[in-house]
Amino acid sequence: MSAKHKMQYIFGGALILVLCGFILSVFSLLSRTDKKDLYLMDTSDERFGWRYELLADGQVRDYEPVFEEKYMLSLPVGTQAVRMSRTMTESFPTAELEWMSFQDGVEVFLDDMLLYTDFPQLDRDAQGFVYPNQEQWDQLKMRQGRIWRQIRMSLPEEYLGGELTMVTYFPEGTEGATPEYPFLGNEDTRIASSIVFPVKYNAVMTVYSLLALLMAGLFLLDIHNNSADAKTLLLCLYFLLLFLTTGYGSEAGYYSLLSSYVNLDLLRELYIVPLYFYLALRLTTQWKWPICGGITAWTLYESVRSFLEIRRGDAATASTIGPGGLVILLALAAAFCAEGLSGAGCPGRPRSALSITGSFSSPSPPPTCSAGPACGSGWAAICGTGYGWR
Repeated sequence: MSAKHKMQYIFGGALILVLCGFILSVFSLLSRTDKKDLYLMDTSDERFGWRYELLADGQVRDYEPVFEEKYMLSLPVGTQAVRMSRTMTESFPTAELEWMSFQDGVEVFLDDMLLYTDFPQLDRDAQGFVYPNQEQWDQLKMRQGRIWRQIRMSLPEEYLGGELTMVTYFPEGTEGATPEYPFLGNEDTRIASSIVFPVKYNAVMTVYSLLALLMAGLFLLDIHNNSADAKTLLLCLYFLLLFLTTGYGSEAGYYSLLSSYVNLDLLRELYIVPLYFYLALRLTTQWKWPICGGITAWTLYESVRSFLEIRRGDAATASTIGPGGLVILLALAAAFCAEGLSGAGCPGRPRSALSITGSFSSPSPPPTCSAGPACGSGWAAICGTGYGWR
């Protein structure tokens, strides 16, 4: 390697390190912002002083929540409403309460003052509860217009020391009922949250989308050069699925139509399948087709099993890190190491296992190999790109 090329690599490496440090520092500053709202949700690790009362069959009784793996279990079957009360001790300028309502009704009181209600036309009984009928539940669903509702309301200026009461009502026959817990914050925390939380997902989605477009562009260039390789399309699909599942896993994706009407649980687990196929097809030894067959069988098994779980009403599950995925990953690693150590597929130029990791030593194409397009080394062995490298 010439001194000029060495200086170019040193400069390029230093530039990448500086850019990575700058980007990480920005993310670190954003994540440590002190303008955060407070989620007043009781867990087994943290309690916010809520006192609970349950309404069932017209009778009111005190209730002590039961927790499992940190979070509260569902309320007993037949619960009509749960009333939670606590003393407000947290100070926020121009404080607001915000919560997500899921097919239920909510009322909010500060001391004896009604601040919010989903049932303004109903009279209360002696214990302070209302009893909405089916017609009123239907009217509420028509008003909200979708499954989830995001509700925000301002608190009085002198709310500190007051008793906040939230009542969550459930339609008849509700299973798995849980109370609605509010976020306590203000306009500053809302602005901070709108910036901080989406940044990570938006940045990652941008990278994945650009990589998918890059793979598609390289495939088109390959077609132009009469050297098209379908393995590039597998990488394009891999990055496209990562883009989609990252958006699905974000907070915006959770509350959007994407998560409400499309079940992507299985897809989120099996996105790595295109990468497995890509790596298997890069092999040049007899390992290639048995491993491809194993990937196909494993994918079909996980898909059918998850489909049957959905038919039974269970949550769809699949495992890319389970026994099947682990066996495939180990087989791929063993095949690449064996191929790299033996120099298989590249007579006259042995390849080391290190070459599989994507190192390269020269911007110019390597020497011509008798194995032809099947031979791969360096970065091309991973990406399937680079003219004269395949």
